[in-house]
Amino acid sequence: MADERPDLARRRLTMATAVNFSVTGANRAHVLGKRLKGLGEKELNAELRKGVNRGARQIPRAVKAGVGEFMPSGYAPVLRAALRFKTKNQAAGLTIQATAKGNPRDRKVTALNNGVLRHPVYANREVWVAQSVKPRFFDQPAEQQRGAVRAELKRVLDDIAKKITS
Repeated sequence: MADERPDLARRRLTMATAVNFSVTGANRAHVLGKRLKGLGEKELNAELRKGVNRGARQIPRAVKAGVGEFMPSGYAPVLRAALRFKTKNQAAGLTIQATAKGNPRDRKVTALNNGVLRHPVYANREVWVAQSVKPRFFDQPAEQQRGAVRAELKRVLDDIAKKITS
């Protein structure tokens, strides 16, 4: 992974209710997994998948742990409980997508990440306001974990390379 560009991890906002974080250098793991599967190396392929998942799990943990720093105290536990994460390891790289359980109109993860919390006034669902909150509740913790995720991916790839060459 030494030949990777510094912009290996980038944020992409793709839907109104989701935030994605991609580690594009992870495409090597995807390619290796396909090759191992083609060679019938089920154990090594499983080891690779587990390693990628170990690295990817760090981001949701960090995002959930940091929600209180970004959201009002009354909303932080609600959002923390509603957050759902999906990990995809594809040829384009490792992508972690965050969504929030509930009505998408009520929980716009992209808007929250941009620093806008919409909520009803005193539980009156006919009257809504937009409140400014600290932005980057997803981006900041995800970016802070970038190095750890890359290190785990590198460790897994190195371990598999040693097993293949020995």
